[in-house]
Amino acid sequence: PPAMAATEDWARGMSWQEGPDSKRSSRGSVTSQHHHQHVQQPPQVTSSAAPSWAQGDPRMRWSWQTSRGFAVFVVFTQMFVDALLMTVIIPIVPAYLGNSVSSSLIGILFGAKAGVQFLTNPIAGKVVDKFGVRVPLFLGFALVTTSTLVFAFGKSYGVLLTARVVQGIGSAFSATAGMTLIAERYTDDEERGAAFGQALGGTALGVLAGPPFGGLCYHYASKELAFFIIAGLAAVDGIVQMLLRLPGDDEPKPELEALLLAEASEVGEEGDAEPKAPLKPLSLWQFLRNKYVAVVVLVAVVASSALALIEPIIIEFFHRAYGTTSSAGGFIFAIVPLSYGITTGAMGGRALYLGRWRVIFVGCLTMAISLPFISWPHRDIVYWSLAPLATLGVGMGLIESSYASTLAAIADNHFAEYQSYGTTFAVTDMCFSLAFCFGPIAGGVMETHLGMDTALLLMGCMTAAVSPAILLVRGECEKRDELVAFIEEDSVEVSKKPTSEA
Repeated sequence: PPAMAATEDWARGMSWQEGPDSKRSSRGSVTSQHHHQHVQQPPQVTSSAAPSWAQGDPRMRWSWQTSRGFAVFVVFTQMFVDALLMTVIIPIVPAYLGNSVSSSLIGILFGAKAGVQFLTNPIAGKVVDKFGVRVPLFLGFALVTTSTLVFAFGKSYGVLLTARVVQGIGSAFSATAGMTLIAERYTDDEERGAAFGQALGGTALGVLAGPPFGGLCYHYASKELAFFIIAGLAAVDGIVQMLLRLPGDDEPKPELEALLLAEASEVGEEGDAEPKAPLKPLSLWQFLRNKYVAVVVLVAVVASSALALIEPIIIEFFHRAYGTTSSAGGFIFAIVPLSYGITTGAMGGRALYLGRWRVIFVGCLTMAISLPFISWPHRDIVYWSLAPLATLGVGMGLIESSYASTLAAIADNHFAEYQSYGTTFAVTDMCFSLAFCFGPIAGGVMETHLGMDTALLLMGCMTAAVSPAILLVRGECEKRDELVAFIEEDSVEVSKKPTSEA
């Protein structure tokens, strides 16, 4: 009947924002004081024909573009391109610039991206919270693509440094917006963790493929070829971003909008649920002052610094200790991002059942034990270092598979009345940017003055020392799951209440 058809069309139109495979409603519909979810009733249509807005709703033509899986693919693609560009210059820039610049200037060029990204992340978080993910996501794509082309045509150190700075700005916007997009589309903790793991696989794949890809292109072709190929991949990322349909891309027509507002008012007047209050902005300092956030940030920075510390010195150590070439050392070190990528993909959803705080704790201990064994005891065969390098990547993967989800759970528990996801994932990106900005510098200084063995042992002890702090947040994820279960149960009870007849 026409009334039933209109009701079904309305229901389908209202469910598009979460995608066809959604299980839960958005986080924004939960009020912080009473934990009620606004339940909208379908419109009561009495006319003999369905209204114009219920016929051929344009939002229903793009079901695959609104799916949550496609959103994860978009974030995966962008993270892969960014990580590939970040690491492809490792074998290219030193060989291209040769002796024209010092090693310290090359180190500054490598660290400039992380430093600028760290400074830009708070701005990116504010932009995401205020304008949503569409604008910053595309801005990140545009800046990373621009950086790629500048790398391709740049010939001087100053131009290449500028390209690295531009990439850092773009990475801050794309990473913050991408992780926020996933958090908003996946409200179930298990699904959210799995989605984070899949998206972070793009970073692992880019880090793994970047150095050998850059070396092969530069050796057999030219510097420009590597960056032109990455620019092509960035264009693909731009296309999939344009295909992605986000909430708000197709606003309801005035008739539907007015009807939904009327229904919301009726529900509020009847007392079945409270109207949704607008979310307040959350400052970066306010978020960092939370003791649980501070603990997670401390653990993440120290653990990430341990990995960043060995990046600039490990290949040179292999050359001195085992006589390996730079390319061979690079392929050996590739075991770290490989094991990291496998771990993040495998542990994303499973970490919820094991306890995210346990996974982070085990990851820290795994890294702490692995670090000293990379250089000790010295062996005649370099492949003895493969096992500790692999477990180092596993430990980092365990931490990162649960770190973002833990911060998101803390935001849900303590900042439900705030627009907080942009700030939350700006903080996650700031931690790793800070570690990879100062970690390589600290690694070079420690290796020069203390030696490789002492530097790795000291970093392992620091990682082990901060790991027990994560025990303080062990109840946060469980608390969020109890809250979501209560909200869903309360929503079911509200939805069962009789509605007025047409």
